[in-house]
Amino acid sequence: MLIGPGAALFGVGVVLSLLGFLAPSGVEVGSFRWQPVFFSGIALVLGVQALMAGTVLAYRSSVTTAGVQRRFAFVGRPTFPAHCRVTGLMMILTGLTIDVGLFVAWLRGASSPPAGGLGLASFAQSLLILGGTLLSFGVISRYLFREDGPAHFR
Repeated sequence: MLIGPGAALFGVGVVLSLLGFLAPSGVEVGSFRWQPVFFSGIALVLGVQALMAGTVLAYRSSVTTAGVQRRFAFVGRPTFPAHCRVTGLMMILTGLTIDVGLFVAWLRGASSPPAGGLGLASFAQSLLILGGTLLSFGVISRYLFREDGPAHFR
């Protein structure tokens, strides 16, 4: 229910992000000039969130079959939260690096963003949000999917 649409939305986000780099001035749609960079970030974030929620539901839901739960058993492995946290931190650091680079270019007197700068800024913001999402998910899932059962928060 969530994995297919999440993957499709993530794929649309990737394609539109690439389109934003290839056509930084936008795409003509009739008499409009459409900037795909704005929707691409939204699609990336919502797609990843749907994928993450879908994998957890597929693994933990009582209505999924044993085969589906086995396919998504990686969610319950002890290394999964750590992988989410590390990937999230890497995404955050990459997004911050891109943003700092754009800021330095602006400080050096660039009156407008460099070619593809809008797409790059949008991509950096998406990385920051996705990184925060994965980092948070990794922290929370560390406690939710323990071997000895769900953790009790105090």
